[in-house]
Amino acid sequence: MKLFKNFVSIIMGAVTGCVHSGSVKAEISERGIDNHLSEVARCDDKAESAIMKKDASKFLSEEAFWTIIADSDRGRNLKQCLTALSDEELFGFEYWWRTFMSASYKQDLWAVAYVVLGGCSDDGFEYFRCWLIAQGKNVYCEAMNDADSLCDVIVAPSEADDMDYPEQEDLGYAVAEVLGERKGEEGYFYDMVENYEMPDLLDRDVDFEWSEDDEKSIRNVCPRTYDKWWGKMSF
Repeated sequence: MKLFKNFVSIIMGAVTGCVHSGSVKAEISERGIDNHLSEVARCDDKAESAIMKKDASKFLSEEAFWTIIADSDRGRNLKQCLTALSDEELFGFEYWWRTFMSASYKQDLWAVAYVVLGGCSDDGFEYFRCWLIAQGKNVYCEAMNDADSLCDVIVAPSEADDMDYPEQEDLGYAVAEVLGERKGEEGYFYDMVENYEMPDLLDRDVDFEWSEDDEKSIRNVCPRTYDKWWGKMSF
């Protein structure tokens, strides 16, 4: 009965992208009824799985996210702030964290990180963006519009403490750690996050306006940061 309903759903166009209605007849003749229905069932299972996922953004507002960041003292007390949240709210926090991590995957921000850190790998840029979010909404939004504005935010190495260092990898694991400690299972977060709709964190292609081998191109992207940091100081 389930397979029959799935088949009808496909024909009616309820599930898209798995089977094109115009090719159903051809597939049946070429592969047989049984194989076709098996494929339809697999597609339907995937669709059902996607439908069952929870919208994590509903459990915590964007405003609440930035309030938590502000209360965390630029990430210094982030885990402590997160312990007050429910499990669902923690996944809501993770949703917004991933949203802003993904949005800040920009070539101009990478140029700033490259200059300040004296080089910046893929992983290094990820950790730089963790630091960036921890600086708060105003700093983040201004940097999204003008990456060079971070020249006035990044603390000189001689004056910086550990949390001022513009690579903060551990902040990206804060939700996972809080949930792991709460449940007594280190991998609890990674098992449960599959049940929620989350932004994709995979690195995407970007068009770079600068090259590591061309200092002039780097300066064109972030002139103030370049003039302050390049060849003078770096972490």
